Amino acid sequence: GAKKRRRIVPSSSLSSASSSASSQIANQVEDTITSTERTQSFDPVSHHTFHPESKLKIHTLLLGTHPSIKSLSESQYYGHPMNAFWWIAGDALGFRRGTGVSPSSKKPYQLTKDLFYTNEHILPYDDQLKKLTSHGFAMWDILQSCKRKGSLDADIKEERPNDIRKYCTDHHPSIRRIVLCNGASSAVFFNRYFKEWWKSGELKPAPNVESLRAFQKFENISKDQFRSATIEVVCGIGVSPAAASYTYAQKRDFYKEYCYDPGLKLLEEFKDDD
Repeated sequence: GAKKRRRIVPSSSLSSASSSASSQIANQVEDTITSTERTQSFDPVSHHTFHPESKLKIHTLLLGTHPSIKSLSESQYYGHPMNAFWWIAGDALGFRRGTGVSPSSKKPYQLTKDLFYTNEHILPYDDQLKKLTSHGFAMWDILQSCKRKGSLDADIKEERPNDIRKYCTDHHPSIRRIVLCNGASSAVFFNRYFKEWWKSGELKPAPNVESLRAFQKFENISKDQFRSATIEVVCGIGVSPAAASYTYAQKRDFYKEYCYDPGLKLLEEFKDDD
């Protein structure tokens, strides 16, 4: 049967005796993925994950495709140290993901020369989550489960989607933007499983080239040709290290323009409305 979705467990809740258990879990994850058994995505994370009674409105949902081997073994969203996601979030929101020094070569990653914040601003993973979500951003994955040998979207098979439409329309109707952080490959899965959502007229493509290329084709089937849409969908450029044709600075500038700047503007608008 399907395994229970892996939860994000705050490290502060783990006892000091859990390191060997964590190692065993990591080994089990590696074994699972090598044999291409079905893997589960994480639960969605928002400010309400940490503060269930909060009235903070979510404005932006950041979507990956499905956790990589490294992310599953670490039980962390975007767990690969060279994935740009958390470095970009830090530059946008005032923190630093880590030292950025390779554990194998002992040399800094190339991207560290472009970071805005020094080591004094490093936050633990749990605090990075809290910082991001306290600004009205939420995180999830497009695919609830799949079979995949390795970590590339192109190798995903027998996938099952998360109910992202229900999450947005029923649970968080304040969401105004969905950002696909793995680029065109994640847009393929989003379009495959949410074509009816596109038809409803609730969604529209963002104005960047990547989004128009991925979603403009839905204009003719979209109710009212996108004109009454309430949610903008951004096909981002890939934050994964596999998207090597973009520099870190190019990725950061893209997400500043199409994700963080408009998201933080919405955060202030929501506060004013309240």
